[in-house]
Amino acid sequence: MSIRGSEIGKHLTRWLDRYTVPLHLRENPKASQSEAEALARILCKFAPVVDYEAFLIQASMIRISMHKPASGQLSRNLLRPAPMSSSAL
Repeated sequence: MSIRGSEIGKHLTRWLDRYTVPLHLRENPKASQSEAEALARILCKFAPVVDYEAFLIQASMIRISMHKPASGQLSRNLLRPAPMSSSAL
């Protein structure tokens, strides 16, 4: 595993520690593991090759609804362009 992949994995683990697991995943370890793997694939897909730390911070601020698959919500949010700051105008 690359350093980038390792850092993304550590970040995801910390995020999952704060994440409230939805009821449908709490008692299903296989589904829980599948969801975590899907989130890791999404983060690896969208994270830039260099300077990915800021991206991971932005990704960790995305709120996930407990009633929808987290992987779909995360990828939709990461596809949205970041809002422009007033200093960029």
